[in-house]
Amino acid sequence: MLLVYVDLVQQSSSLSRYKSAVKKCEFLTALLSFSTKKT
Repeated sequence: MLLVYVDLVQQSSSLSRYKSAVKKCEFLTALLSFSTKKT
C-alpha cells in the first residue's frame, strides 16, 4: 500500500493530485478503523 502511494507521488508532481492521494489514504485509514471498531 505504501509503495503504491509513493509511486503515485513520484508519478505526479502536481500538488492537487498529491493532496487527493493523501485524502484517499486518510479516507481508507478512517474506513479501516471504523470497520475494526464495529466488530
